[in-house]
Amino acid sequence: MQNPTPSNLAGLYIHVPFCGSICNYCDFNRWLPHEDQLQLFSELVLKEFNLRSNFFAGFKTLFFGGGTPSFLPLKSWDNLLTQLIPALPQLFEFSIEANPNQLSLDKLKLWKSFGLTRLSLGVQSFDTDTLLLLGRTHTNDQVYYWVNQAEKLGIDLSIDLMFGLPGQSLTQWINTLDKALALPLSHLSFYGLTVEPHTVFDLRKQRGELPSLPEEYDQMYLEGVQRVEKKGMLRYETSNFSLPGKECIHNQNYWNHTPYLGLGPGAHSYHTLTRSAGPKKWQAWFDWLHQGCPILEENKETLTHEVFLEEKLWLGLRQKRGCSWNLFPPLARKKMTQAMLQKWPDFFIWDNENFALKERGWLYIDQLTIDLLEYLNTK
Repeated sequence: MQNPTPSNLAGLYIHVPFCGSICNYCDFNRWLPHEDQLQLFSELVLKEFNLRSNFFAGFKTLFFGGGTPSFLPLKSWDNLLTQLIPALPQLFEFSIEANPNQLSLDKLKLWKSFGLTRLSLGVQSFDTDTLLLLGRTHTNDQVYYWVNQAEKLGIDLSIDLMFGLPGQSLTQWINTLDKALALPLSHLSFYGLTVEPHTVFDLRKQRGELPSLPEEYDQMYLEGVQRVEKKGMLRYETSNFSLPGKECIHNQNYWNHTPYLGLGPGAHSYHTLTRSAGPKKWQAWFDWLHQGCPILEENKETLTHEVFLEEKLWLGLRQKRGCSWNLFPPLARKKMTQAMLQKWPDFFIWDNENFALKERGWLYIDQLTIDLLEYLNTK
């Protein structure tokens, strides 16, 4: 794969909505598939790529997410990658999300033969009771096995974890994190739980059946950051850590308003200040493809200059590198600087070019962003 050079190269995201089981916290677009959907998926994605990719200058990253991409059959993967990868000559980074209990060595070797650079394992926890609570169906032995196989094949490894879970103690979280950090990782993500509407967790919460969320949420996050950074992985975004040079370029596309094309049911795209999405349900997506993928006005949003700046602010603050002052009007810059000096001297660091969060600021990122947005919108 080549090094990424032109800044106008886009990211390519392919959404695989199929899962073998539905996790209790998940609100992504996913379902238990019919056999015909598994058989048709690769051809339909290729059809969508051919219809829509000409709006982009090329692609530097490829990311399969879901759902559970590893649930796709080997034959579908072979068909899809055989036709797709040659159409991506400037590809630099290629990532696939996988569940530890829905992998095969044949799939892993096939992905590697097509240039896979990162395997992202959805682990969430190493605590058996917590896995049961989450509705996860893999075992720790499966995690260790696939970590070993990925390492043998020379594939960079990322793991997803969750904290702030119902009934979870600080000790349980640290034990999970330490087990993850003992593995040969180049990247790690950990996310605090949000109970999303219409999930199993949400229904249990409404019935009073969900164990209470831990009060040590902030401590869990801070302890997690400290332990990960002691292992040499740097926080480059609120929930994402990597060895130097191993950041996920594809995810940075989303945070930095780099163009990206999303394929598959409900996948989002961004190009020239416009976000759009195709239909989420299988039949509607199928029909839409055969209509030539017309723009769906109900799934389209064109960012105004004001909204663009607001997103630059809150997405920039989520990243270690922060925000550039040059993006914002002079009056807003003046008022934000005054607020940082007078109200939040312990939360921000800044110079003449950029501003970013200090360590303490990461805990209050949501409120700080809301406050700064008021100054940004000052007339």
